[in-house]
Amino acid sequence: MSDVVQRVADVVAGPLGVAWIERSARGVVVASTVTALGCADVTPAWARPGNGGVLAMGSSCLWVLCVDGSVVRVVPGRGIEHVATVPGVRWIAGSPAGAMVAVVSDARVVVFDDQARLVNVVDLGRLGVSDLWDVAVDDDGSIALARAGEREPWLTGSVMLLDPTGAIAGNFGGDGASVVEPRFGPGGLWVRDDRAGAHVPVLAGRVPQIAGLDYDVGEYPLGPGRRGYIPDSEAVLGVIASVEAPALVVLDERLRRVASGSWTSISAIDGDVVGIERGPWSERVRRGSETLRQAGSDGVDGSRIEPLGALGLAARGVAIWPPVPRGVALVVHGGPVEQVAFPVPDKWRRALRHGLVVVAVDYPGSYGYGRSARERIVGRFGTVESEALAEVVRGFEGVVAGPRVGIGASSAGWTLLQLILEDPTLLDALVLTNPLLDPSALGDVDWLVGQDAPHLAHRRPRRRIPVLITHGSADRVVPVEQSRAFVERVGESLACELQVAEGEGHSLGERASLEELARFDALVLGLLASWSELRSR
Repeated sequence: MSDVVQRVADVVAGPLGVAWIERSARGVVVASTVTALGCADVTPAWARPGNGGVLAMGSSCLWVLCVDGSVVRVVPGRGIEHVATVPGVRWIAGSPAGAMVAVVSDARVVVFDDQARLVNVVDLGRLGVSDLWDVAVDDDGSIALARAGEREPWLTGSVMLLDPTGAIAGNFGGDGASVVEPRFGPGGLWVRDDRAGAHVPVLAGRVPQIAGLDYDVGEYPLGPGRRGYIPDSEAVLGVIASVEAPALVVLDERLRRVASGSWTSISAIDGDVVGIERGPWSERVRRGSETLRQAGSDGVDGSRIEPLGALGLAARGVAIWPPVPRGVALVVHGGPVEQVAFPVPDKWRRALRHGLVVVAVDYPGSYGYGRSARERIVGRFGTVESEALAEVVRGFEGVVAGPRVGIGASSAGWTLLQLILEDPTLLDALVLTNPLLDPSALGDVDWLVGQDAPHLAHRRPRRRIPVLITHGSADRVVPVEQSRAFVERVGESLACELQVAEGEGHSLGERASLEELARFDALVLGLLASWSELRSR
């Protein structure tokens, strides 16, 4: 393992070359660029902790969002230049060809051109936008504001389009027609029709069908054919497809295959696809077949990884075995349309060090199963997934002795709750982060979870097990009131312990994550001690 780099958090490509963010062993983020002019580094003093949204490639510079909220440019041959400090800054976003950058804060979106000249200031309060989820900016200064709505963005998301003067040019989506993730590409604005699972041009208003691919959500226009991007092409789409899952299939504007691989973050430059390839223990920044950067982690000495299929299980995923197995940690991702996270997160490492076999499952409906599989969870969300997880847990019976702990975040809370309601013997404890525990509280979601969701949410488990919950007080995706109501509702049936992380949102910061890990350690050690005591009798 490198003693400096643990992971690569994000990658961008543009006229200057390729840039990526590295999370160092000291817990900071370092930005690096590779260009024809050599390398430029942003030192840890300029680094911002966190992942993503801190890099943007301009046509003549690299934009970086720093830890103190300032925005700087890295200009080849000139070094670091301070541009602005924006109060409450959240992230930055670049335009397709690098002519503009948008600096996003809680109150406004500030747009600069590539020469650091102020182009526009958009007051979000004036527009009535209080639930900003994502932002895209075009090379002419047009802005797209993605709004989460009152509930999950994939249920009620909408996009507001502003012209270069800041005037409203259109609104798209909302209840019953959720659109998210705006991207500017060929022909103007593209949005993801989340229920259809595809990015579509706003003006066309239709979902493209890709022959031969049962593709899933995750299509991204990577960039138009101008200023150093894909030559002789108007668009390149990245598609997560079940036929090669979990793989990213890159297509040109005629939907012809350009490349495929295990990229989880992609960009494009000079006819090549650039992205991060992630594995359980390491990740690479690659451009075509060339490896630009290798980052890795030591994991746990003596651990080994095998696919669940090797154990005769139908579900996709992996089992990571410690040298001496003493129990099982069932890891369930959120989403619902997401994927097992790699490289291995801190909580997995702790589980491995305690001797738990980490079983990470991509249940039906995850990325890579395709749109047809995704459609099967509609009306049965939580039930389909829990049935698949039950099969996985039973597959380890008689193979690994010891306690079984369910770990999950966001929508995984609902899935794990269904699992212990249907069979209370499968798991001995739950560790939940910002969990969804009552989908009906989000509003009209019968189309997704079915009409029995309110009844299921209020069922009482038949076995008392410990449940650790950490929930951010500022979570706007799943409000903390869900966890509070759950603890009050099932307090006599489950040994619940709720820790509210003040000021944290749907993703926990470093301090809250460390506190959660300490509670996780104590829980697992207690379970292992109790198990050993039972065996010694």
